[in-house]
Amino acid sequence: MALGRLPLRTILCTLFLATPCLAAAQASPAIVVGGGLSVLTDETSRGTGGAADIAWRVGQIASTSIGIVGDVSVNRFEGVTISSYLGGARFWWNGVRYVRPYAQVLIGVESCCDELAQAFQVGGGADVPIPGPLAVRVAYEYRRAAYDQAVFNERRFVIGIAFPK
Repeated sequence: MALGRLPLRTILCTLFLATPCLAAAQASPAIVVGGGLSVLTDETSRGTGGAADIAWRVGQIASTSIGIVGDVSVNRFEGVTISSYLGGARFWWNGVRYVRPYAQVLIGVESCCDELAQAFQVGGGADVPIPGPLAVRVAYEYRRAAYDQAVFNERRFVIGIAFPK
């Protein structure tokens, strides 16, 4: 009886161990470049501008790819320009057929009015493949920027493109 169950256990164990390999076949591209229109809001105002990022996939755990990301954005408010320069980690969930969702955690600096602030940003988004090598990107992120005299809680919405899909 134990011998009769051995092949089934072997098959189940093989499938369990092969799952990361199957996910690797559908893994995120090694390098993804994205950018688009950025809308940054804080407690009282809203600014528009642009955002760009580059992410490099460095590893994978099961069906989740792990990467390093650099993010730059510039938003113009009434008479004021806010720029941010952030870096951190991005996590992609592979194996979803029509969309590539991700989450990221970034730290860096935000610049406004000749001052620098420490910035922490967390959020996520999704790349939706379209015909050709591109994907449409939609992202939403929360940023906390701590200047010497004030702390700002900001939200950023980005719609743009990513390459490759």
